[in-house]
Amino acid sequence: MRGYSRRVLLWLSLTVALLALGGSIVFAVRCWLALWRQLKSTGGAIGDALERLSAAADATAARADALGGASDRLAEALANLSASRARLRVLQEAWSDVGASVGRVSSYLPREKKA
Repeated sequence: MRGYSRRVLLWLSLTVALLALGGSIVFAVRCWLALWRQLKSTGGAIGDALERLSAAADATAARADALGGASDRLAEALANLSASRARLRVLQEAWSDVGASVGRVSSYLPREKKA
């Protein structure tokens, strides 16, 4: 410590610590944005798949109703289908709630400028 005063060493160490903290924050934000973009793209695919599944379930229920429900087996299958459709509706509502929440959060994120 001959050539440097304690005050200079203190400021130097504080500068290094602040640079490390800043770099860590930048790294964390970049990772978070990459995760956010991945979730956003995956969310659209899941939503589309749920919509197709819902449409297929509705079509199957309509066909099953058209055939008539005389047998016990068909009645049991319709009950199972109804329960599955109810669960699907709950999942779709939950997914739309998550999408709405994500939309509110995403309004605070910086947007990339398109060239």
